[in-house]
Amino acid sequence: MKRMYVRICILAVLMVCGMSSFAAANRWPWKDDDSSYPRIIAKVTALDPRGLATIQADDGTKYEVVAGTGWRVGDTVQCERSDRERVPLWKQFYCRKY
Repeated sequence: MKRMYVRICILAVLMVCGMSSFAAANRWPWKDDDSSYPRIIAKVTALDPRGLATIQADDGTKYEVVAGTGWRVGDTVQCERSDRERVPLWKQFYCRKY
């Protein structure tokens, strides 16, 4: 009886783990249909020692975002804004070098 209980538990755990990988794979931040905001092309104007970067978009708007590895002042980056709410503005952008 105990062996049957163990088999059922193992099967349930495997099914949950298998389904969670499919759900996580669909949340990639660079999917084209993920955000309702347009992508922003900007230049890095300042780097902060805390790991943040100030970027300036083509229209003059400045944003503070999490700096990527290898970023330097003057690099061009492409950012996509997330639809998540109740998050600081610097966490709402996914940026990478352009």
